[in-house]
Amino acid sequence: METADTTNNFYIDEAIGAVAGTVIPGAGAIDVPETLIPGDINLDGVIDGFDLAAAKRGLAAGGFDNVFSAKVADVNKSTVFDAEDVQELSSFLLKKTTAFTDQTPPEPEKKAYTMQEYTDMISKMVVEKEPDASHNEQAGVQYGTVKSGSYYSTTCKRNKPYNILLPANYSSSKKYPVLYCMHGYWENQDRMIIKGNGTMYTRQIIGNAIAAGDAEDMIVVFPYIYSSATQDSCSAMDDANNAAYDNFINDLVVDLMPHIESTYSVKTGRDNTAITGFSMGGRESLLIGMKRSDLFGYVGAICPAPGVTGAFKWNSDEEAPHLLFITAGSNDTVVYSNPENYHNNFTKNGVPHIWHYVNGGYHGDNSIHAHMYNFVRAIFKTES
Repeated sequence: METADTTNNFYIDEAIGAVAGTVIPGAGAIDVPETLIPGDINLDGVIDGFDLAAAKRGLAAGGFDNVFSAKVADVNKSTVFDAEDVQELSSFLLKKTTAFTDQTPPEPEKKAYTMQEYTDMISKMVVEKEPDASHNEQAGVQYGTVKSGSYYSTTCKRNKPYNILLPANYSSSKKYPVLYCMHGYWENQDRMIIKGNGTMYTRQIIGNAIAAGDAEDMIVVFPYIYSSATQDSCSAMDDANNAAYDNFINDLVVDLMPHIESTYSVKTGRDNTAITGFSMGGRESLLIGMKRSDLFGYVGAICPAPGVTGAFKWNSDEEAPHLLFITAGSNDTVVYSNPENYHNNFTKNGVPHIWHYVNGGYHGDNSIHAHMYNFVRAIFKTES
């Protein structure tokens, strides 16, 4: 509703129409004390015989005219007003007891999902392609800030760069889960957040998801994953350079993660830590997820490169990550059907996972955007 002076939204809780002079039970203002006292059903600030009489009337009538009386009538806090509350109030007034019992129901126990349960839940949320609107900065929405940083890598014996996306209104007084997002062959820390085949919309996609309540506030780290102790950058596509990319698992665990955890306000533990990557970064994400599921509870891969071998299965559900999410593009002319090979191996070994196939997806931005839109909505939701 709106008036001539304002367009503020408001709602009417209840409206009653009646012939003039009709008495409407409960109508009129209720004088509510600043502090509600259990047992003070008539809300006059004291507990006496009038409250016991009101309790008996409320029990006979099946309730009270206002929510405040109903709240304080439940003297034992069981969430239900019944004869037991009336009896406790009577005993209190007769000085047989000096306090009401506390029957507050216990908080429902949070249930940790199994990998299969979590996968089934997330699979219902997955869309093939992100909406075009997810690329836009919406009015009234605050977006995260991209910053660059560096850390000393004992693995590579030099300083290495990274980019980091801090959520809107980032505060050191709050702790945030962390997603590590990795680039592909020949690329660097800018690829997944600043510069792609065209404009990268990672910041907008994540910001819109958080603003809509579809994703948790999170920190996203974009590392430079080439990890050689003898050269700074990739020089060829061969076994030696492949090994430098595969070596990132050591750089990540030994150097980068401790740096992030000591520099920024982050939650730790695998329930609060995710990893994904594109192309060679997707290969590394799978490799790291297979080997260090104790550190990463959510593993993604976008158009992953070949090279990850092994059983493609964890020994138990306790060892397995909560989520494994693989994205592939139908028009990928770089790794072709290799992502499907991973998918088939996981299927063969009975490993729950999301198989996200993007029609028209190529080895680049549109597959990345589709993955990021889904993946950030799928992580850090492990308890029901």
